[in-house]
Amino acid sequence: MKQIFGLISIVGATIIVASPIQPYNGTGTYINLNAGAATTQMFNNTFAVGANAGYNFNRGLAVEGGWTMSPIQQFGQYSSYNIYDAAVRGTLPLTNAVSLYGRLGVAVGYSAWSCMSCSNNTVYHTAGDAWNYGGLAGIGISFTLSRRIDLRVEDYGYLPFSGEDGHFGNTNVISGGLQFNF
Repeated sequence: MKQIFGLISIVGATIIVASPIQPYNGTGTYINLNAGAATTQMFNNTFAVGANAGYNFNRGLAVEGGWTMSPIQQFGQYSSYNIYDAAVRGTLPLTNAVSLYGRLGVAVGYSAWSCMSCSNNTVYHTAGDAWNYGGLAGIGISFTLSRRIDLRVEDYGYLPFSGEDGHFGNTNVISGGLQFNF
């Protein structure tokens, strides 16, 4: 995964060096759409998609809400893990075109599974679902492609503090996507 993060960073830097950029002034709403890979405490690597919407108070501070979904097929069961979050995002502009950012917030996770030929585990032997709640922290890099569009690469983790039996636990997501600034 670190190689993918590095490759996307190099490609983004090349695009930025090749074209002059008028920076986004930093205020207003935004939406970003992401796709990548996730790992959970209970399952192997899986595909992940997500979306965030937020408001920038200025170029350095924003609040946002997001959703990430990971469909999983493993151990004879079909599962999905949905994470809903609210976070504060701080941004450190390195140049007009490159910024580092961090997110810190709270989240809830929703685990759902349907069993085809599951093991005799007392929780997962029949279809079910579970909720949990916890904290969210992430870091990323943003490459400005135009005043309205940024290319973003992010690595974030979700750590549940508490939850019902059957929740899928800690999650790490590495994703890339586009942010649309309004």
